[in-house]
Amino acid sequence: PDHIWLLKKKDNGLYATMGGFVEVGETSADAVKRKIMEGTGITISESPTLLGIYDDPRRDAKRYRHSVAAVYIVQISEN
Repeated sequence: PDHIWLLKKKDNGLYATMGGFVEVGETSADAVKRKIMEGTGITISESPTLLGIYDDPRRDAKRYRHSVAAVYIVQISEN
């Protein structure tokens, strides 16, 4: 990738990749497009490419759930 976008978290001031949850009836790839649009106003026209699935149970500070992260690469046009 040419760039990696990070967000500064409000709760602890640390940087993290963009994220969110998949809505009922939505694919994870569609959720990527939606979250980028909501967070940046940028429309992604091409399908995101799955980079990997990450599921370390120690990554969630709240022990009442275990979430899995699907990480995607997106192409952003210069237009």
